[in-house]
Formats: sequence, structure tokens, C-alpha cells
Amino acid sequence: MVDSRFECSVCLRLLHEPATLACGHSFCRRCLSQCMQRASKCPTCRCDIEATPVASITLQAALQQLYPAETHERAREEVGVEPPPQLKGMRSLPLFVLEPLLPGQKMHLHVFEPRYIALTQRALTESA
Repeated sequence: MVDSRFECSVCLRLLHEPATLACGHSFCRRCLSQCMQRASKCPTCRCDIEATPVASITLQAALQQLYPAETHERAREEVGVEPPPQLKGMRSLPLFVLEPLLPGQKMHLHVFEPRYIALTQRALTESA
């Protein structure tokens, strides 16, 4: 079981190629770059990101030493494994997985991927 301190707060998975910001928060490099396309702020504390974040070599080495199997599996996922034969040729359908809400309850979403931003905008324009 991976310690939650080593999870990316964006994708909620084990950090892969971690980058640490000046505020001290660390994220997967890919997750952070996707967040920065939307706004140059830390996804956790919302402080401004003034410099381009670089890979945290020490944190990556610690992850490889503490969680060798999980780190290897996470790196393999990032490379992109062939889809199962039954899914080949199928188009993907972007969906939001939301927890159940009570009537009148509000949910705050942090949408950072361009495809989900487009999906949200399309849903809002169609419902209006």
C-alpha cells in the first residue's frame, strides 16, 4: 500500500516523474503541465507558479527505493500499453465520474484537461 504522501493530488495516484513547486507541493509532471495550461497556480494551495517546475530527482529516487514495483507499474502505465483486444477500434467516451449528490447540494469541480473543459462547455451550452 502506497503512503498517501506520495500520491499526486491531481490524479490521486503514485507520483510519476514528480515535480516540486516553490510552495513545496509535488505533482506528477504531466498532471502539473496539464493544470498549468489552465492557470499558473498550484493546484493545491493556488499560489502563483513563477518558474517552470523541474523534475524532483531525489523524490523520484525515494519512490523507486520505497515502492519499486509500484513505480515500475506506474511508469509502464504512462508509456501507454496496448488496449485489450476487445477494446481495439472503439472510440473513447469522456465521462465525469461524480459522487452522488443530495438535492440542492453543490459540487465544485477542478477541470484541467482540455478535453474535459470542452465537454463541460458543450454540456453547459446544450443545457441552456
